[in-house]
Amino acid sequence: LWHQTDFGDRLRLSANIAQASDGQYFEDFGLGPDGTSITYLDRHVGLSWLGRGWRLDGRVQDFQTIDLSIDPLARPYSRVPQFAFTGAWPVSERGLTTSLDAEATWFDRDAGTTGLRLDLAPRIAWPLRGPGYHFEPSATYRMTAYRLSDLAPGADDAPDRQAPILSLDGGLVFEREASVRRKLVQTLEPRLRYTWIPFRDQAELPVFDTALPDLNLVQLFRTNRYVGADRLGDANELAAGLTTRLIR
Repeated sequence: LWHQTDFGDRLRLSANIAQASDGQYFEDFGLGPDGTSITYLDRHVGLSWLGRGWRLDGRVQDFQTIDLSIDPLARPYSRVPQFAFTGAWPVSERGLTTSLDAEATWFDRDAGTTGLRLDLAPRIAWPLRGPGYHFEPSATYRMTAYRLSDLAPGADDAPDRQAPILSLDGGLVFEREASVRRKLVQTLEPRLRYTWIPFRDQAELPVFDTALPDLNLVQLFRTNRYVGADRLGDANELAAGLTTRLIR
């Protein structure tokens, strides 16, 4: 059951509520390989509030495990609740901007470590854009802290991690007529991004919702090679990409 209600232009309620009667439900009634290979069923209710240059999201999320043979320590955590804030504000007329990404989430599960994670990432950037180019230096300071329960004896119940992130991102856009009759324009778009993140020992931090995704064009230019806040990959690297498009 999917539901969405807009309370005006700035407030939205969304809900995805589902329940399978048994572990064989999707094998019996699913259509195609995607419909019969469902391992977890996502259920969540969320409220989003949009402001001028910022957004606040709150949600409660749970997962029904369809395949009961999965080890309890390998099952996903519930977020009960999660609050996420993102915002950006101009600092000067020359384009200097500040932004903030913040999250507070309580992770719960029947087995393993549980607890609260706080993640803050203030950022300052100077995006320079014009016809055919963009160049953006930026600096971020990421802070992540925990309050944990159900730990092994002697483990730290309040670990944290702090690290600066520096990056330079630039690209060009060249274009030419590819077909006058069909009115096609072809672009050639080289892009370079340099990222520096120092090494931090994160062995004491839990892994609630973090993983390494498959490498693709989007992942190539991400600041953090991990998806999720539990791990921050150290980096001293240069990423290069080349894109071409046909536009009618």
